[in-house]
Amino acid sequence: MRLVGISAASCLAAAAAAPAIADSARPELGPGEVLLETTAQGSVSTPATKVTVTIPFSAKGATAAEARRALDVLGERLIAAARAAGLAAADLRISQSAGGVGFVGNEAEAPAWSVSAPGAAGPDSHVAAASLIVLLHDPALYDRLRAALEGAGADTVPSPDYELVDDMPARRSAKAVALAKAKGEADAYAAALGMRVSRLLRVSERAGFDMTDPADILNYMRTMRAGRGGTDERGVKTTVRLAVDYALVPR
Repeated sequence: MRLVGISAASCLAAAAAAPAIADSARPELGPGEVLLETTAQGSVSTPATKVTVTIPFSAKGATAAEARRALDVLGERLIAAARAAGLAAADLRISQSAGGVGFVGNEAEAPAWSVSAPGAAGPDSHVAAASLIVLLHDPALYDRLRAALEGAGADTVPSPDYELVDDMPARRSAKAVALAKAKGEADAYAAALGMRVSRLLRVSERAGFDMTDPADILNYMRTMRAGRGGTDERGVKTTVRLAVDYALVPR
């Protein structure tokens, strides 16, 4: 948060210190006004509208073709286990780690990849890998799904990813929270200076993080986690960071 006077010297100094992402054009101030630049972060938690589980699996073989055939067998076994756990075929998708993606029954071809050392040979010299992506309409099925897949040969079944199909309503709510915080901060600064907020000058979504500030680094990490991870059945956290500028005048 920064206070900037209307003098030419103070404007030049603030411009030099401003982050590169900030708009270089400053709002015009009236006589006696002081510019207050604030940043505010707003967060809301929204029930997930999309829950998926991505299960990696792999198989080995003496050749790439054998590894791929073994992978196909394991994939079919995992799909059968998921169907037995109550999942519909339309909610199961195989994603090939080498780049091919397709739905069950229509998978794209993708060659196995080798993890062998140069010149190595043997029954396990090639590994083929893929992922089974499961869309969970009912998160309560997760425990049953995990048990079924582990019983069918999956090495690990990660926790679900909780996401929003459309995050725009949540972003709008987060913006309202951020604006309310910015106004509260502006009133507090103005009161401490014996001034008052006269008007809102500018709102921008181009507020960045100062990666030299430990608090900003922590907030950045939290925001990144909120994009995909960092969510659970209680809701998806959506965070918005805004730059909000006000004009202050003497009381």
